[in-house]
Amino acid sequence: MPPRGMTLAGTLSSWIRRLISHPLLYRHVVLRASAVTGIAEATLRRCSSGRIGVLDAAGLASLQITVVGRKTGQPRTVTLQCITDGEDLLVTDSNWGRPHPPAWAANLAAADTAVVRFQRADFVVAVQHSIGTARIRDWSTICAQWPNFAVAQSISGREFRVFRLRPDRRQPTV
Repeated sequence: MPPRGMTLAGTLSSWIRRLISHPLLYRHVVLRASAVTGIAEATLRRCSSGRIGVLDAAGLASLQITVVGRKTGQPRTVTLQCITDGEDLLVTDSNWGRPHPPAWAANLAAADTAVVRFQRADFVVAVQHSIGTARIRDWSTICAQWPNFAVAQSISGREFRVFRLRPDRRQPTV
């Protein structure tokens, strides 16, 4: 039975988040299960008409970002864990600690804007690739809120790119 005032879904989400927050478990189980996680993400999104994904089920902040493919010109949508920093959102190309970055990161690096779905709202964001001191600041913010990104980076053997997504007030809300 969930604690008083809490739903079963909320209790499960809280339990999953505590479990995957443990660095040792994250390193040895979560990062190795990334292929299964991708299948679970697609299944949950399909069954919930896009409302719920794996990160949502784990109680982690996530967004869906749509960016135009730099080669194809076709819109590409991907679900990412995100970190809030004021009104801005931060994402990193962790790719589950793999040695190569995900394809979406190259598309995002080539884009000036993207469309984000976050907390059931769609809006246009200006994309800023954080480099130099901005990357250091943004990476510190990311790791303060989700230290396991540092675990994934140490496993990957590469420095993760960091992107700041700033709501673009000049663009109409989607």
